[in-house]
Amino acid sequence: ESYLLDQTERFALYRRLATVKTGQELDAIREEMRDRFGPLPEQAVSLIDVMKLRQRAMVLGIESISMNAVTKYIELQFHHTMARDVRWQRIGDMVARARLKPQPRGFLIKTTGEPEKVMSQVRYIISELEKACQPIAKPIKNVV
Repeated sequence: ESYLLDQTERFALYRRLATVKTGQELDAIREEMRDRFGPLPEQAVSLIDVMKLRQRAMVLGIESISMNAVTKYIELQFHHTMARDVRWQRIGDMVARARLKPQPRGFLIKTTGEPEKVMSQVRYIISELEKACQPIAKPIKNVV
């Protein structure tokens, strides 16, 4: 609130952030904010970082990522259609290797509950899922 005092502009910015589709759009908004209002405070940088993670997660078919503060688990849920997706097997393999707790539409990740640790874990798991979901290269046919 101290960074962007005008409530109308702040809400307009939140609306724009909620509708961006690409990392490039987020980078453009970050630059615009810097140009118009000066250096971004930590909270604004964190918000943009979370929005980038959200975009990456959506591409992977992730419906939600939440944390249960009582049990100290991060819960990652996929869209129901992921169960029929060919990537699901590779994701399942990655979950098993990482010893995560599988759920019907996702998995649980044990955490300390510390915000920085949670964000680090979410970044890591999204990166691992991106690797697991890379297209499988088709073998080259030998031409004789």
